[in-house]
Amino acid sequence: RLSNNVQDVRLALDPLTGHPRMMIYTSDISTDAHDYQYAACEAGCTNSANWTIIVLVTVYEIPGRRSYHNNRYFALDPYGGPGFVYTDSADGHSGSFYAHCNSACTSPGNWSEIKLVDQDLIRPALAFTPTGQPRLAASYYVSDDPNYDIPLWKLLYVVCYSSCNDLAQSLWGGAFIYPTIGDGSFSLRVDSNGWPRLGLYPTQTDLSQMQPGQLYYVWCNDTTCLNPNDWHKVSVGTAITYGDGVDLALDPSNRPRLAYQMGDNGLGYARCDANCESTPSWQNRTLESTTAIMAQYPPGLPQHQSCPILTWLNGVRPSLALDSAGNPRVGYDTELWWGGTSPYIRCDIDVPVARFGLFNPS
Repeated sequence: RLSNNVQDVRLALDPLTGHPRMMIYTSDISTDAHDYQYAACEAGCTNSANWTIIVLVTVYEIPGRRSYHNNRYFALDPYGGPGFVYTDSADGHSGSFYAHCNSACTSPGNWSEIKLVDQDLIRPALAFTPTGQPRLAASYYVSDDPNYDIPLWKLLYVVCYSSCNDLAQSLWGGAFIYPTIGDGSFSLRVDSNGWPRLGLYPTQTDLSQMQPGQLYYVWCNDTTCLNPNDWHKVSVGTAITYGDGVDLALDPSNRPRLAYQMGDNGLGYARCDANCESTPSWQNRTLESTTAIMAQYPPGLPQHQSCPILTWLNGVRPSLALDSAGNPRVGYDTELWWGGTSPYIRCDIDVPVARFGLFNPS
């Protein structure tokens, strides 16, 4: 047991020691206050007493739909230094911030933070280069783009070149790499060259660039990548509506692997083994179908007559990691949703099930 009123948790392993590090986001149901708590353990980590947990910042926000998305705001640099991106709407401290610590990170005084923008960055995905420089992808709301008639969620890419923890000397830059992605999903990784890679599932796009509901692999072979023309993409070849919650991992040879929700049909996995940034050839497969879940967990009877609909969703919010041999390991959610026939009766989760899948693709 580590904390109370937890809304989400991010886990990473120290790349030097393998010890667990967590960022815990708590929710006070009586106010709009939320704590970001940093947790670290060096040994005996199944004993609560061996964890050190500190509150780094208390923010005031209404995190609408936060729990419905993969939240990748927390990462460790190559030296084990934790960093995270967060938003706040408190008086005198509003906007989006990047916080980082180099060492002795269970002492709050060793953390520094820099304000990135005045606006909220939605679903920020944080990663680090091999030299420890942060890279960030996020949704950014633009209400008045002259090129489009509707408000837009754009995909923003942010880099830091130097002195990233120093407010006076840090050098940050950013660019919109795609003009509209809707309520899309994306996952950012940085390869061994320091080049960014993305899994991207847009729900609303400029049709001259992408197809809504199509899963893409996106890359830029440059250290800055602030020119949108330097970015390239390829369809992974999945069916339309396959790709929500996409999570990207890179194997030791920088080859991409993707885990994603297959619409209503289950958990999917895609891999590319050769020429992935030139003439890629993708392989796709189902890891676990919704049909298999329905056979294992029959939904039973509706809870009450006004909500007669019961349905399972599988492969929700996948989290992908690769073992030392490059084999996939996936954590994901399976959810039983109930709803009614009237449009005024909302659907909600009746039973959540956390699942773990591992397999050797060969």
